[in-house]
Amino acid sequence: MKIIDYDIRSIPRSYMRRIIDLYIKYQDVGATDPGFKGWRIARQFSHYWDRNNEVMGCFDKNDDLVGFIAWIHNHIDDPYRGVPFVEFDEEKGRYVRSGIWWHEQLLVVPKHRGNDIGRTMMNTMLNMVNGRIRNTCHEEWLVKFYESFGFENIYHGQVPKNPDQLYWINERRSEHSQEES
Repeated sequence: MKIIDYDIRSIPRSYMRRIIDLYIKYQDVGATDPGFKGWRIARQFSHYWDRNNEVMGCFDKNDDLVGFIAWIHNHIDDPYRGVPFVEFDEEKGRYVRSGIWWHEQLLVVPKHRGNDIGRTMMNTMLNMVNGRIRNTCHEEWLVKFYESFGFENIYHGQVPKNPDQLYWINERRSEHSQEES
């Protein structure tokens, strides 16, 4: 997808180091846990390419990475508590463990913000994902951003291991999954 002077495209695993460098430089979430910006971040980011998950990058006219978005398919309802996601299956007549999409990361380099890069990457992701999609955000102002895409806040609380850090879980169902329920 092309927006003025930017190109948004799927990126391979070979870009992982560039993405981690942007994350460490511009993302403040997790700063209260010193180990998070070390080896654990590489492990977290590596799973974006595992199991056919998706990572898209935004590149400027010089082909420099200026933003990215990542999402995964998971069987976890709440990533902080590790609660399995289950739904009632009408055909089977019982609750079954099912999957849910998690929008995990969205970052735009500050000097490129205000050019609709984040909004365009979100729309690209939402057009590719079918079903329920959730995200966790740590900034209250981001809740409004996600609501503009049809997400609804389903939980507001504190990170269990860090009582100083609040988070919100937002959920959006695609038109297809809304028809099913």
